[in-house]
Amino acid sequence: MLLIIGIIWFLVVMGADLYSDYEKWLNQRVVKHTLEAWERSIFLLPSIVFICFHFDVSIWKYIDFAIFEAFLYWMFFDGIYNKIRGFDWWFFGSFGDPGGDAKLDIFQKKLGLTGTKILKFGGVIITLILFITL
Repeated sequence: MLLIIGIIWFLVVMGADLYSDYEKWLNQRVVKHTLEAWERSIFLLPSIVFICFHFDVSIWKYIDFAIFEAFLYWMFFDGIYNKIRGFDWWFFGSFGDPGGDAKLDIFQKKLGLTGTKILKFGGVIITLILFITL
């Protein structure tokens, strides 16, 4: 049951975040990327705790799972947010948003498309493998 609650919690946080950012984008309001990233991290903590508690894991697996969830969230939030705005899944940038690009978007531009895909998929896969094998 805790596993299901954790997954639902993760999806609700992502849905609320997508709605909030999309509404800001539609109304040309600034997204406060750093502040909202900290808020999102705090709101995702119960998801991590519920899921890890379900598996009765060590503190190291909690840390690994938090990193896994961050990569998963980053990949799916960006992709879904881009699609609902009418862009390609892998688009990164503000496209004229008030407040400009997030630091992660700037970082992704430096990595390029292939580097971004490797980082996101690699982060998800490596942390998942570590979670399973640790």
